[in-house]
Amino acid sequence: MQEKIAQKGSFGDKLSRLLQDKGITQKDLAQAIGVTTAMVNRYIKRNVKPSLETIKKMSDYLTVPSDVLLDNTPIYLDDSDNDGGNDNSITWKMRALEAERKLSIIQEGFETLGATIADLAKIFSKT
Repeated sequence: MQEKIAQKGSFGDKLSRLLQDKGITQKDLAQAIGVTTAMVNRYIKRNVKPSLETIKKMSDYLTVPSDVLLDNTPIYLDDSDNDGGNDNSITWKMRALEAERKLSIIQEGFETLGATIADLAKIFSKT
């Protein structure tokens, strides 16, 4: 069975779902990220977007990649190995997804760098 952790939808919808799934109150989140409870409520109800710094604090506190809050892609996790609702398995999977994404970006960078070096080698070999 797969569990949809972050649904497609607005930033507020995703934040609300993550708080609910993790049993975190708006007040707890507000205290953790240094804003008022009213501001967290605005993020959820009025779809007010926080700064990137605040999003980073939220993702760290909620132990999810920032992408989960920012993009419009749902994250599905197989919860069959989630030992009785323990969030450790979900946290590990979220971190693994973030690491995979970063690795992909690094690999693309190396491919581009390799192509650039090859182009430079051609230029210098002609001279």
